[in-house]
Amino acid sequence: MQTLGLQSSRSTYDGFIRAIITTRGFSEGVEVLKVMREEKIKPHGSTLAVLAIICSRELELDLAESFLDEISKI
Repeated sequence: MQTLGLQSSRSTYDGFIRAIITTRGFSEGVEVLKVMREEKIKPHGSTLAVLAIICSRELELDLAESFLDEISKI
């Protein structure tokens, strides 16, 4: 985020994840989500829902289920 000139925040990461998954695929979005978690920033539930939908389309059902479980905890 810092190298792009953006301040690290929950909303910035969520927007970045949504942009990444539409252009590069869900695996890149998951990598950004990992960085987000390392910085102790929680994603919005709607972003997790988008990731779950994309993972379901790509038949990554275990990963989709884990995102849905995380949404239910929020």
